[in-house]
Amino acid sequence: TYDMTFLVVLLSSLYEFQTEEESHRCRVHPAKKQRMLRNSATSYAADMNLLLAWYHLKDDWEDEKKVSSLAAGKLLKRKAGRIEETYRRQSRVFEAALGELSQLEKEKSTDIDQTAGCFGRLMEELFVYRKDMWEPTLRRIGFFMGKFIYIMDAYEDLEEDLEKGRYVGTSEQFALMAARIWRESGGAKSALAQLPVSSEELSNINKFIAQTGDFAAYLSASIGKGNTISSKEWENYEALSKYA
Repeated sequence: TYDMTFLVVLLSSLYEFQTEEESHRCRVHPAKKQRMLRNSATSYAADMNLLLAWYHLKDDWEDEKKVSSLAAGKLLKRKAGRIEETYRRQSRVFEAALGELSQLEKEKSTDIDQTAGCFGRLMEELFVYRKDMWEPTLRRIGFFMGKFIYIMDAYEDLEEDLEKGRYVGTSEQFALMAARIWRESGGAKSALAQLPVSSEELSNINKFIAQTGDFAAYLSASIGKGNTISSKEWENYEALSKYA
């Protein structure tokens, strides 16, 4: 996922892991081997990806009784169990945060800070590869990035939700969401700046976060004056979404 790819780039730059170059075929390009890089960060991200996928499948089965999720979950259960044993700290937090988030969504909570905070705590724990001097900064980055991602996902579904009368139903709530996107993007950018990673390596990420924050701040101010979202503004949002 893009989230895990960002984490791999960040951890690889921060810890300067020894990286090996390999060639493998993949499902997207089965005919020709592709150049791949492997290190401790890629292995960690792969484990976290599988563990989160397993939790997601479990929730789908428990909440919606999807047979496909039950079958896929059984295939991942043994590997996920080993990862849980290896990363007990992360797995405990993941399960607690996802459980709380699931309950809030069942209750149709409109408190975006509370729901986004669940995903923020999950990402906060995910970003801490090891407990060392970088833990406080990585926690801050993960927390704000997690909230930012959750709110952006909610924003992506906003047009459909407005049509169906769900979630953000008033201009005041919409303005509040835009203001929160701006605030969380600023927190993520501020935390990234504290790491000893060159700005060149993360320039595109910083640029995207800054542009998203500026756009959200503009929308918040515009809606606060009583304006509605124009078709051009929806186009700008879609452009940002595609860039992400």
